[in-house]
Amino acid sequence: MNKLGDISTHLSCGEIQELQKECGQIHLSAVTSRDIKENWPFKYLYTRPDKAETRQNDPLITHQPVFSEEIRQMIECREFKLERKGVAHFFDGQNIKAMFSPSERHVLFQDFHVVRGWSCDDNGDWREDVVLGVKPDKTAIFSTSGHYAMAAAEGVCKVWSFDSGTNWLEQFETHNIGRIKNVQFSPIERALAITSSDHNGLDALMICVRHGDRGWIPGYMNNGFENLSFQFSPSGNDLLITFKRGAEIMSIDYDGQVRCQYSYPTSDMDVNATFSPTGDCAVILTKTVGSDENTLTIIGPVDDKWQELGSLNMTIHDVKFSNSARHLMIHTIDHKIRLWSVNDQGRYVQKKEITDQPSLTATQFSASEDIFLTHNSDNGVVQILNYNRSGQWVISHKNTYYLSRQACFSDDPASNCIMIREDNDVHVVHVSNEGRCQFKKIHSEEKIDEASISPSGRYVLTTHGGRDGLIARLWSFDSEGNSFAKTRINRPASVNNGFKVNKAIFSASEQLLRLYGGGGFFSLNTIIFWGCDNNGSWTERGVVDNAVCDPLTDEPVHSHTMLQILAGDEEQDGDFKIFGYDRDGNWCQKAKRNHGTTFSSGSFSPSGRMLLTCGDNSASIWQINPEKQV
Repeated sequence: MNKLGDISTHLSCGEIQELQKECGQIHLSAVTSRDIKENWPFKYLYTRPDKAETRQNDPLITHQPVFSEEIRQMIECREFKLERKGVAHFFDGQNIKAMFSPSERHVLFQDFHVVRGWSCDDNGDWREDVVLGVKPDKTAIFSTSGHYAMAAAEGVCKVWSFDSGTNWLEQFETHNIGRIKNVQFSPIERALAITSSDHNGLDALMICVRHGDRGWIPGYMNNGFENLSFQFSPSGNDLLITFKRGAEIMSIDYDGQVRCQYSYPTSDMDVNATFSPTGDCAVILTKTVGSDENTLTIIGPVDDKWQELGSLNMTIHDVKFSNSARHLMIHTIDHKIRLWSVNDQGRYVQKKEITDQPSLTATQFSASEDIFLTHNSDNGVVQILNYNRSGQWVISHKNTYYLSRQACFSDDPASNCIMIREDNDVHVVHVSNEGRCQFKKIHSEEKIDEASISPSGRYVLTTHGGRDGLIARLWSFDSEGNSFAKTRINRPASVNNGFKVNKAIFSASEQLLRLYGGGGFFSLNTIIFWGCDNNGSWTERGVVDNAVCDPLTDEPVHSHTMLQILAGDEEQDGDFKIFGYDRDGNWCQKAKRNHGTTFSSGSFSPSGRMLLTCGDNSASIWQINPEKQV
């Protein structure tokens, strides 16, 4: 949150849904950031709070503000009308990277030779404003809010601002900084960190800070590092730096001052460090060269100064914080898991030691933090521990699941629900805050390849090898906890016999299900949609074949709200298609256009109202409008 009490970064609908997974259903009163109410394009996604309603039985998204009129038109139309608004040409069109700013009024294009910046005026016309004709090292990015853009290459880094409108206003430029290694804006855009390497292999760090009308100015510079890396805290107020000789915490104050808050010098050691999920604490793990022994140091702020809060000298396999860093798991070479917790003095002390835990043991804290799960894949032993009111970890459940392959929490933090998968069985365990366990069991006659659980644990999806066309089953439970198969999911007619479900995602409302798969173990280019009606019946809602996947994440390209999915055409190399759901929640093809001779990749804008396509030595900007109403 910023000083005005508003969320300081833009929130897309997709990010709101991710927050729902972490925090449960977000009610209207919680979604009041100005970024959603006022800033374009997010005002197109949801209506203003004073006009919003909550639809209790919406088959698509429940317990959220309803869609705005513009997005409702896109959902309810039969087809999209695509208008090409601009084309950027490149020498090498095989590796074009393109992205919209969060405001959707700016675009960054880059290939191996050039960075191009485009803008959209108030009439909806696009123009090229910036050309940086140097090898960009794949470091052209927008800041989180989209107020700034940055492009860096060997020996040069430039930052532009859009605060005064759509024009690209250069605010910072630096030269002779060597080969760029990493560049990042802080989450709240108060600082920009740049690491580079010289011809001797030594690294340098520059921290630029934002100074009102003066733009971006250097606030810290140092060089001569080896193996330099950095990480901003989630709040953006601190920067964790690691290098061969140690680690440091740098703070970025509101007045733009950069100060060293904590220094951890070492000699001849490998150093790794990371923040806790909230950034309130950090761990520094050092390893002496030629030795297996590690030194673990936990640090955190005490009276506005970072200090040591605990340490351990031993060979350490893994370290894991709970969400708020109230607890810490340390997995050591002696096959023990040590659970440390924060005492009344703010220091970490050991509260529990779990023995017979080999290095491959999977561990996880619940979102509520007070439940801890271990799964020993060697012997199938699963343990569930609860942190009681007396401040002690006690075992709530311990059992051997001999053929267990997986144990994990569901996504809903309020459910404290755990799924344990065996070859033919799935066990669902609901754990109360007091540590009491309720057990449910699913038995499948077919071997279970993978399993996914819905956020609350109401549904479980099991995937299978495709015998007799069966690729998955959806299970639920009656009022007494007995399991039953809700539906059988067969292989779509459009895919071959080698189709395999590689990923399944339940919506936060548990009324939508997406199955991603393909012909290989990691393929996600076929998407099968299922939905649940108001009577609890699940039916197939559509199939998207040949979905375009992001080359960096291998995830299918879709809008943040999952309103559209981008797909290629198997018969025409230059054609692409857009699929979307209609007012009844069924998926259908809504547009087909031609990019050029070839089509290789693309990306949607945050609202899904704009599209970028790449290929054929060019990149195109498209505007998406509803054409025919239902």
